[in-house]
Amino acid sequence: MPELRYHRYTYLGILLLLAAVPAFGQVTLAPTFVYVDEPARYGTVQLTNASDQVQEVFIDFEFGYPTADESGQRYLEYDDADTEADHSLSPWIRSFPERFRIPPKHRRTIRLMIDAPEDLSGDMYWTRMVVTSREEVPPGSEKGPAQIHFEFKQVIPVVFERGSASTDVAITDLFVDAQPRHVTLVAAVDRTGEAPFFGSIDLSLMNEEGTEVARRSTTTEAYYAASTYFTIDREALPAGRYLADVTLRAERNDVRKGDVPAMRPVTRRFVVHVPEPVPLSTRSR
Repeated sequence: MPELRYHRYTYLGILLLLAAVPAFGQVTLAPTFVYVDEPARYGTVQLTNASDQVQEVFIDFEFGYPTADESGQRYLEYDDADTEADHSLSPWIRSFPERFRIPPKHRRTIRLMIDAPEDLSGDMYWTRMVVTSREEVPPGSEKGPAQIHFEFKQVIPVVFERGSASTDVAITDLFVDAQPRHVTLVAAVDRTGEAPFFGSIDLSLMNEEGTEVARRSTTTEAYYAASTYFTIDREALPAGRYLADVTLRAERNDVRKGDVPAMRPVTRRFVVHVPEPVPLSTRSR
């Protein structure tokens, strides 16, 4: 979800904040993952202004990557100086343009150019493309009554591969978080190969009779540690014992086949116990 920021406000504006916030997705990006390899050294992102207002757009790059702690909790790591020194793409990537205005219902192609030194020792470098958008403020409008102006930030990873990197991963655990209305399964993964993993993760849940009762699939990344959340309604997953097959594949529907580091599929089976739901009234005591 985009990061939301606002400037100049009144108390009334705060009270009406939820009603005043424009819908997310006024500016959309495609693809949401950019993978670049040699010798091309360039990529493109399509930006669409779906709103009815002129949007100002600013583009920057910031090193970071998603990871997870021992309990499977996800977070973004932006303070890893050693990894940044070894793998950051930020010093060598530029966007054309970097700042621009886009009219309503228009599209704009953003070109990403990489000018990395030829003597780089590593095979894989990455950064995060930060796209900030906001409605254009007409000159002089700030002189009137106080207004709320929003900024939306969307972040997509950009990866640059210099060689023929390969990777491997280990599926280390599957946590269960049972809530009254849904059950969340958290698959924990550790990268064990030389390059980050970019691919897809599949979950298949079977009851004790061997019948599949739920299947989920999504894209994922494992720069180092990673976790993926699968949420399933209680109606489809009542209390009981289940078998869960978790599979990782080096394939994504937003990247051309063969572009990401190669890896044979990895599957691990877990026994999952889903407890009886605890009533909300009991949980609050």
